[in-house]
Amino acid sequence: MAKKDYKNSKLISFICVIGALVGVVFAILKIVNLDLESILYGFLGLVFSVVVLIQVLKPDDPIPYHWLLFIIFGILIAIFAGLPSLTGGLVAGIIVIIGGLVALIDVL
Repeated sequence: MAKKDYKNSKLISFICVIGALVGVVFAILKIVNLDLESILYGFLGLVFSVVVLIQVLKPDDPIPYHWLLFIIFGILIAIFAGLPSLTGGLVAGIIVIIGGLVALIDVL
């Protein structure tokens, strides 16, 4: 499903970009912590946040613009950028999940 197939694609993109940017910030804060576990979780959170940004800014080119992928990447951002210590990454994942749910409602 392409970006043009969603009626609320601008709202979906806005919500997911905000969530991904918050995820990038908290993943970088987690990497700066200099603990091996935090660096690993932070790097993975950063990767998933950048994937969501690429998914929104270049729809259907490298990664499909699909509601299911937003929900999956939102869960992964919440796990890796948020847990175990920073709750801001958890909020970032929830924001991306909300964008995926808006896209799901738009499809239905």
